[in-house]
Amino acid sequence: MLSPPLTHDLVIPCDQYDEWYISGNLSISLENIEIFVNYGGFSLEPAKESTCLKTLQNRFWNQINIIKPETYVATGDNDIVVSRNAAYINAIKQDCLNN
Repeated sequence: MLSPPLTHDLVIPCDQYDEWYISGNLSISLENIEIFVNYGGFSLEPAKESTCLKTLQNRFWNQINIIKPETYVATGDNDIVVSRNAAYINAIKQDCLNN
């Protein structure tokens, strides 16, 4: 899904397993995007070299390098946030400490 620029009053549809790539680049192709949130237990925790999780993580980071989003957010079995925006990550860390 492509959305208009995000505003505070924009309603974003969500369900139990959601994944978003946040980018100002509208020229990215969404045709062959692999959906990682649908893999049960997917996380970015260190994985052993020979595990399926390690293979998924490698594919994930390859996709991030291709798409180059500012931020990736997933909520499913695990919540995952990856961002090039240090202020955003610091705000999330602070929110987690306060909750």
